[in-house]
Amino acid sequence: MPPHTHSGLEKIADEFYHPPDSFEVSVIGLGSVFASEIKERGEAGGGAQVLECLLGIDRIRKINVINRNVSKAYALIHKSVGFSSKEVRVYSSEQIEEGISNSDITIVAINSSPSPYSKRKDQFSYNKDSIKKIALAHKRAEFDGTTIIVTNPTDESAYLFASITQKPFNVVGMNHLD
Repeated sequence: MPPHTHSGLEKIADEFYHPPDSFEVSVIGLGSVFASEIKERGEAGGGAQVLECLLGIDRIRKINVINRNVSKAYALIHKSVGFSSKEVRVYSSEQIEEGISNSDITIVAINSSPSPYSKRKDQFSYNKDSIKKIALAHKRAEFDGTTIIVTNPTDESAYLFASITQKPFNVVGMNHLD
């Protein structure tokens, strides 16, 4: 009798009821999410906000930051990490596959629009090529974890990402992470 192999749903249920003790998370992009609202409150936005949230989660052991502007990523990490004991690594946008290779979760927080204040409905035309590139990198890397899309518009971005990776149960679009 061959050994039992998990179906997709069994795997999700197993991970839900028996999650690992610690996670590795990759944040792809430091784009601005809700930039106008965030600017008014004087807070970090987009991937920066995601990174700050992740630093406060005990079960996350390592964070990978993947960004087209590596200098911006290093500056943000220097500002945000402070006294955190987490390992944080930076990869360029050309190193997506390497950056996600051991991750359990990836969070896509890009903003390719010329203005962080553009309307959500208009952002898809700016972001879709980057979403395609990131999804293809996930497919080439045979990424089998969960991908959370916070890139606006989230529904269209998550649908495009899932259609390219062909793993619709591994992709979630979220408008708010708080």
